[in-house]
Amino acid sequence: MADALHEIRTTALFTSDVAWDDVEQEAQAVLDAADTYADTHTFLASVLHQAGGRHSHLTPPPTSAASRQRNVRVTERLGPPTPTGHLIDQDSVAWLRLPRLPDGRQAARRYLADGTAVMTGLVAARPRGWIVDLRANIGGGMWPMLAVAAPLLPEGVLGHFLSPDGRVQTWSAHRGRIKLDRKTMARDRTRRRPDGHPPIAVLTTSHTASAGEAVALAFRAQPRARLIGAPTAGMTTGNRTHVLSDGTRLRISVAHYADHDRALIQGPVPVDQHLTDNSRDVALSAALAWIRGEGQASHTGDTTTVHDG
Repeated sequence: MADALHEIRTTALFTSDVAWDDVEQEAQAVLDAADTYADTHTFLASVLHQAGGRHSHLTPPPTSAASRQRNVRVTERLGPPTPTGHLIDQDSVAWLRLPRLPDGRQAARRYLADGTAVMTGLVAARPRGWIVDLRANIGGGMWPMLAVAAPLLPEGVLGHFLSPDGRVQTWSAHRGRIKLDRKTMARDRTRRRPDGHPPIAVLTTSHTASAGEAVALAFRAQPRARLIGAPTAGMTTGNRTHVLSDGTRLRISVAHYADHDRALIQGPVPVDQHLTDNSRDVALSAALAWIRGEGQASHTGDTTTVHDG
């Protein structure tokens, strides 16, 4: 308990808003009644929410039965956690699906390998435009996601973390490397880049969250990209993971997202074209219409609302 509270108190985004003397008293009462580590989790989750905001949370060990069951349920609802893609032949447009990424190095390696294979095939097809589907991306590790998307992103600054103490950390793409400041976080293994400067439609929903929102934000640095769908979930904070002695993970929000121009993002990432019906067919039609040239504005401040039917 002392370890967890110290970590939350010293790192969380909104720690100054918390009455820590009261928290310490309540913590002692919880400890007096607790028989197991699990008996403290509800209390810790509440403190996390107070000090870190809605994106901060507590998760069980990745090897636990609860974690495995959650992964099964999420896969049934959102599909497999691996990048996929295909060419829409009649339009010569590439469809790239970037879903969530579960915890673990093995999952990250598989995500990168599968994403590289998909991107290599799609780039070789020389599409006239791209659709990047983030609608099933509810978060996970952002660095492998950015590495897979790197052939479609510009070289240079993609976004930032802004800490309450004024510290700024920069995400960038540089010669196939995705970096946090000077540290390489992931590598793009796709050998080729798309020809020319094809338009890129990025699809989001209110379920696009966390790392998925970071990827959406990175595409704002790409002048030929347009965000289509619905504003994202609003989990636009960088989380630090702290592992407790029982394997439970504290996900503590420690910094806000900001775009390539350091514009602070507090809440959802806005879209350029809002769809009131965000089903797959409607989103696909809107993306293809824009790629065909029926809409050329890209990050010019306009917002279009499309009503199905």
